[in-house]
Amino acid sequence: MESFRIVLMCVVAAVAYGIVHDQVTARVCVEYFTVGHPPIFGTNDPTLLGIGWGILATWWVGILLGVPLAIAARRLSAQAIGRFAFPPGCFTSGGLRGFRFRSRLDRVVAGGERNGDPRRSDRARTSA
Repeated sequence: MESFRIVLMCVVAAVAYGIVHDQVTARVCVEYFTVGHPPIFGTNDPTLLGIGWGILATWWVGILLGVPLAIAARRLSAQAIGRFAFPPGCFTSGGLRGFRFRSRLDRVVAGGERNGDPRRSDRARTSA
């Protein structure tokens, strides 16, 4: 029963994400759903298209994520799960730090530190 609840929670989370994501997409470009997809729902309403395609496009992702997660939660110890989750966390953290460094480097190379960039501090503005 617990494994089923874990998978169900993953499916619900994936579908919720898909609906929210497709609501934004439908507001930006409803043609993505009306022209770029087959007419499954028979409507051009952006809200209904976002809900329908949000469910259709993501329920299976919840199952693909939920089944291994349920197996790991029911069969592995907390220490084994921690060893499994640690490398992706390190890669994500390292990637974010690299992105932040590159963003700052791009700003400096483009002259943003000297050309009135509003993100600079007052001290940097007066000394430039």
